[in-house]
Amino acid sequence: VTSGVTFDQMTDTPTLNYSVLNPLDLSGTTGTYSAANLNYTKGTAGNAQAYNSITMSSGKWYCEVTMGADIAEFVPGIIAGSANAGANRYLGQDTFTYAYYYDGRKINAASFSAYGNSYVAGDVIGIILDADSGKLYFSKNGTVQNSGDPVAGTNAAFTGLTGPYRFAVSSESGGIGDFNFGQRAFAYTPPTGFKALNTQNITSTAVSTSGSFTGNASTDGPFVWINGNPATLTINGNAVTFGTHADKTAGGFKLRSSSASYNASGSNSWTATAGQRFVQSKKPNNSQVNP
Repeated sequence: VTSGVTFDQMTDTPTLNYSVLNPLDLSGTTGTYSAANLNYTKGTAGNAQAYNSITMSSGKWYCEVTMGADIAEFVPGIIAGSANAGANRYLGQDTFTYAYYYDGRKINAASFSAYGNSYVAGDVIGIILDADSGKLYFSKNGTVQNSGDPVAGTNAAFTGLTGPYRFAVSSESGGIGDFNFGQRAFAYTPPTGFKALNTQNITSTAVSTSGSFTGNASTDGPFVWINGNPATLTINGNAVTFGTHADKTAGGFKLRSSSASYNASGSNSWTATAGQRFVQSKKPNNSQVNP
């Protein structure tokens, strides 16, 4: 076990899963992935863009890229939005890609402008994304460029960005670099409040599902199977009070209202949420037993 990009003992489990580069999400000529998809090498002519595996829509995030050989052909940055760039495009060439070049310039929409210091092979470039405010910063060996302050939100490389976001890199023939999303120790301390990109640091959102059922306008209403236990429920756009309009069950809900707002004769629509996930259960048969 050694420090830096050769560090080979990492914590990455099903319950604490870190981002890596996604070899299935490549735009352009194919490159080579190695080191558990943290290293990307481009050995053939033609630009290609590679993206990380976890999309960010909110929050504050930090990752590092240790620059390898042919830095003029290996460009770190981000992609904003859900579209991938077309074939043979470099990062920063499109309106939705943003990058920091080896000569110190920044680029977006194929427009270069002065930004920070140049960097060479072995330097560590930090990509610092505030997805909440749409601001992007870069650091070189721990120093945020252009006197930027990600905590205060000042002097960002780019502002007014909209997500979702992915960390990205573009490379021409020979470009090489190593990413670190936090599964090994960062070379430099992230700005206060900026986190490593893993599943535990991503805010969970409520999972929802919806459907319809045939009502009977009776307090002994139908049972509706939704393949899980609902946390919240609306029927025909009306919020359900459990115990009054319907009861929760392990696999769905049981109507107990004759109100047309919840159990009209004919078709009724429902939407349920269940926090992070629905609890799977087997669909019951029609037999009944005493309580």
